[in-house]
Amino acid sequence: MPTQNVKCPNCNADIQLQQTVEEIANFGKMLFSVLHCEKCGFKLSDVMSLDFKKPVEYSAKISKPSHLSIKIIKSSTATIKIPELGVLIEPGPASDGYFSNIEGLLDRIQQVAEILVSSAKEPKEVKAADKALEKIHAARDSKFSFTVEVLDPFGNSALVGNSVKRILLSKQQAAKLKKPITVFQGN
Repeated sequence: MPTQNVKCPNCNADIQLQQTVEEIANFGKMLFSVLHCEKCGFKLSDVMSLDFKKPVEYSAKISKPSHLSIKIIKSSTATIKIPELGVLIEPGPASDGYFSNIEGLLDRIQQVAEILVSSAKEPKEVKAADKALEKIHAARDSKFSFTVEVLDPFGNSALVGNSVKRILLSKQQAAKLKKPITVFQGN
């Protein structure tokens, strides 16, 4: 994996950016990037298509256990929505790209909810965080249906499975999505 010396965006320490390009069936050439700072613990991983694509939205209704295996390819430019869980994941400077499935996505959301539970101070906050965790557990156990939406203004993300819907976004819809700007300076 080729490396490049860069500055950590968190603490400015010298670190290495590792990148590799791989050809992925149905997606073309993909750039995988990994950044990890041993000094402060900052981590960033990303997957980005090197092929130009149109803005796209994927959605899937998750209503049975087999739907949890639908694959998700999320680039750092993607927005993920799960309205029934109140989940909105938007891109930002430390947004990760990853390959996973719906179950793995719920794991990531659960980890964030657990942090909220442990850091909540007010009884109202604790109750809200506990309720969110209960809903995540119920979703994982297929006790109710929910929708996963993946929107990407650069077309670098996808949901892959039998019950997935794909629509192209208009220029106006794509323009409303947040787009992170990350700049790494080499040494």
